[in-house]
Amino acid sequence: MIADETRLEGVISAIKESPWVAVDTEADSLHAYPEKLCLMQFSVSGGDYLVDTLAGLDLSNLLGTLQKRDLVFHGADYDLRMLRKTFNFVPGAIFDTMTAARLLGYQQFGLGHLVEKHLGVKLEKGPQKMNWARRPLTQRMEEYARNDTRHLKSLSDTLRQLLKDKGRLDWQKETCDQLIMD
Repeated sequence: MIADETRLEGVISAIKESPWVAVDTEADSLHAYPEKLCLMQFSVSGGDYLVDTLAGLDLSNLLGTLQKRDLVFHGADYDLRMLRKTFNFVPGAIFDTMTAARLLGYQQFGLGHLVEKHLGVKLEKGPQKMNWARRPLTQRMEEYARNDTRHLKSLSDTLRQLLKDKGRLDWQKETCDQLIMD
């Protein structure tokens, strides 16, 4: 878990060097009021990273780097609300795999279902409702968090092609642009 400035610079470099960036967040909404953003997860071509948003780090360089990139999310609406609320962060462009699945007419559009259907990987969803403000995170929580972004690039490539084949890629862009503005 990234909780110091030196290691954070490594994450920023990895994001800059990667041709793609997948993002997710975890909050403590089931355990605290008001909720707070506790963790940001990133997967890039060079690996997976967990950034501790409770560690008091200056995340302005990280957020500035992300702002310039197309980001892949799954179920971006909550993540975008938390990022805007916490950091006043609004991305430039996103691809939301949940939105893509809905536009393709899928009846089930949860990440676990989509990853299993298209990539043949079964994800554990047990830690989903854990207290993400807890430190240190358990190994199981860390693995769950990494899996939330680890497969998003491959999944987005598959869904993007299916949308293109159905002539719905423009719908996807419009819907994702609306998510950013909301």
